[in-house]
Amino acid sequence: MNFTHLTFIRNIARNLGITRLLSIRSRIANTKSTKYYQTHSPKFAEINMLGYTYKLNTLSAYEWLRANAVYQDKHIIEALLNYLEPGMDCWDIGASIGAYSCIFSLKNKPDGVVYAFEPEPASRQKLKNNVALNDVKNIVIYDLALGKEENELQLVLAHDATAGTHKLEENAIQNPDNTQLVKVTTADHLIEKDKLKIPGVLKIDVEGWEEQVLQGARQTISEPSCKAIMIEMHFSIYAAEKDNGRAGRISDILTSAGFTYLRWVDPSHLLAHR
Repeated sequence: MNFTHLTFIRNIARNLGITRLLSIRSRIANTKSTKYYQTHSPKFAEINMLGYTYKLNTLSAYEWLRANAVYQDKHIIEALLNYLEPGMDCWDIGASIGAYSCIFSLKNKPDGVVYAFEPEPASRQKLKNNVALNDVKNIVIYDLALGKEENELQLVLAHDATAGTHKLEENAIQNPDNTQLVKVTTADHLIEKDKLKIPGVLKIDVEGWEEQVLQGARQTISEPSCKAIMIEMHFSIYAAEKDNGRAGRISDILTSAGFTYLRWVDPSHLLAHR
């Protein structure tokens, strides 16, 4: 699998507008969903997926769209649930409002724990509210970002506070209007410090920060009990930062940790398993 060529092809498709054309169906669905919210103003979205049911708070049309967008990720969630066993711990890195964390908690309860990492305060509060709405007892929320070393970095905030597209930047200039200083630790250090079990499953969605997360988790993901990792590859960010080799380096970290099977579940999500 040549990740450099893949990144190059993705960039061409984006520049030609092909990726935008492929999203037309989704945008039409969003328009219909927005009209539904404007008519009915539901307080929450009830998510029924893969035999599990949970709720997500929806206090605006945008939150209604975000909540129901989880159905578009059914194939991603299903792939992870195939590896997540009852009693197995799971890490949701970049948990946002908890759309994934909640369904993970239903699969691995009562003895498994979902550790949800969300450094952005507004998204984290939405996450806490959704945990409370579902009366979930096995989700632990960390107000930390994970990276390659202990640090404090600026989180560049998206236009909407709960958009889930906030981005850590090592050289970002502090701006009270659109940055938030957050603590960064490594997965390896956190497991040692807090005496956590090795997670059996990890989901990583960190807006271009994927490589740094894995660099700080080399020992953790090398353990045989770590069964599967789902990573969203943010090719547009790699292109903007002129780093076409990043996807390949991520692949190298995974294979060196013992993940012999890498497969794309869609054009952006890579599943690594043993």
